[in-house]
Amino acid sequence: MSSKFSLVIGTLILAACTPVGPSLVGERSAGPGEYIIGPGDALNVFVYRAPELSAEVPVRPDGRISTPLVPDVAALGKTPSHLATTIQDKLRQYVKEPNVTVMVTSFVGPADLQVRVIGEVAQPLALPYRAQLSVLDVRIASKGLTRIAAGN
Repeated sequence: MSSKFSLVIGTLILAACTPVGPSLVGERSAGPGEYIIGPGDALNVFVYRAPELSAEVPVRPDGRISTPLVPDVAALGKTPSHLATTIQDKLRQYVKEPNVTVMVTSFVGPADLQVRVIGEVAQPLALPYRAQLSVLDVRIASKGLTRIAAGN
């Protein structure tokens, strides 16, 4: 069996094995079509009229983020709007009427919604699963096959 065929079959199996329901310990309060924050995502936390409290933060492997005045907030499994509400509630003790917006600037998504590509590909990676993701999309994202892979 060629490496290319193995890559295609492996990718299809991974996509088919992706659980439909929630399986993370995180909150998972999203409806259909809402993005769920996962480890490795980069978030822009913007506090209106308080630029010193705004920050670009990564979601750590433990699923938490740290912002000025609000250290160690659980972000894993929440939507950006739900996380913004959580940060707003914590900022109320320091700021009168805080208005927080959370924007995902770089995303990976939760681990159970990723397709992982390994083997004879140029760049092994974890790719966030999305509707209509094709094997060709996965192959392009992994920068194709290595020189020693059987490409036929």
